[in-house]
Amino acid sequence: MALVERTRAPEKARPHYVRFVEAFLRELHPESFSAPSGEDITEYFQRLSSKNKLSDWQFRQVVDALQLLLVDLAQAPVGKQADWDYWKEAGKTLGIHDPTLANEQAPGERMATRSAGPIFRCSTEAFAIWASLAAPLV
Repeated sequence: MALVERTRAPEKARPHYVRFVEAFLRELHPESFSAPSGEDITEYFQRLSSKNKLSDWQFRQVVDALQLLLVDLAQAPVGKQADWDYWKEAGKTLGIHDPTLANEQAPGERMATRSAGPIFRCSTEAFAIWASLAAPLV
């Protein structure tokens, strides 16, 4: 808890950081802080995210808490191997208008409802070879 108090964690979140670390240690039962591997960390985060019981900000708190434990406190080798920034970003929920979300239509339906012309009109005007590749499938 002393480490959490000295860090960037907001005061009201500190007990949660401790709880997240305790849950991680209960699940993995490591013999030491240097025992977990990068794969263990990845699998843990994947299991945690697939349960879908945490909000995105809570998931980021878990990542932050484990980073504090393994990097700052234990200085474990896995702390340097884990991609902490990736996991903090992976915990963010995409908005309903995010361009990376797939539309509910099947790809063929989307193609049929598009306006006339190639999908990548600007590219096809500059590079004629793209015209055949960008044309809607029939």
